[in-house]
Amino acid sequence: MNMTQYSKDVAGFRCEKNGKFVFVLERQMVHDPQYKIGSRIPGRGKVVECFGRGQQ
Repeated sequence: MNMTQYSKDVAGFRCEKNGKFVFVLERQMVHDPQYKIGSRIPGRGKVVECFGRGQQ
């Protein structure tokens, strides 16, 4: 996925919840929780893939 059209504070993740995959965009500023593969995003499920950050 091309993340260049998003702000540099936005990161993309592919999450799995109940056997289904969903693409999630989350703001990842310094004071926010930093998600990585294997971590859980509340309400979204487990992170299985991380995409790059956007540009500004």
